[in-house]
Amino acid sequence: MKKYYSNKELADKLSIPLTKVRRYASIILAPDEEASLQSGKTRKHNLQESFHIYLCSHMITKMGLTMNEVQAILEDISPWLEQNGIYPGSPRKGEPDEIVYVDYQPNEDGGWPVAEPWYYPIEIHIIRANTPSGFFYRIIKEIPDSRKKKKVKGREITEVQFEEGFILQPSERYILDHLNVYLLKITSLTGDFTMKIEGRQPF
Repeated sequence: MKKYYSNKELADKLSIPLTKVRRYASIILAPDEEASLQSGKTRKHNLQESFHIYLCSHMITKMGLTMNEVQAILEDISPWLEQNGIYPGSPRKGEPDEIVYVDYQPNEDGGWPVAEPWYYPIEIHIIRANTPSGFFYRIIKEIPDSRKKKKVKGREITEVQFEEGFILQPSERYILDHLNVYLLKITSLTGDFTMKIEGRQPF
């Protein structure tokens, strides 16, 4: 996987207007001292920075959050994403260091083949709260190998078990607004980002 991308490359691959890519990068990313108008050097973004730009666009355009809110959320969840190997190109926690990517070609009908995810789905529930950033985060993760088929009243169903975690530790002083929750399907977004950047998905 390529390691660095220009604003123009990200705009083309992620279908985000170039002006917005530049704006997002200038606000949510640390300044690049080597790349400036004076130096004439084009700024390049690593995978983590590129994913932040992608998430920023998603949270603003799809979830209706403001730029200030997105900044606060990224500052809160970035350490957790890194610690748990969620960033594109990162080894999954507890798995081999090298990740295998599989290239897919379209089917005869033009569609793409369906494959089982190489990771177990993880969702981040972003809840408005009286925390310093204004948000609290509940993690919902499918427990590996917990899927079981069973029959209930003559119908076959799939039973799935999930585990719950938190990015911030719960506290009695936190008041959570459970009617004001945003859903961030982080592993699905990681796969979508990888597909757009590389034209392939990690499985």
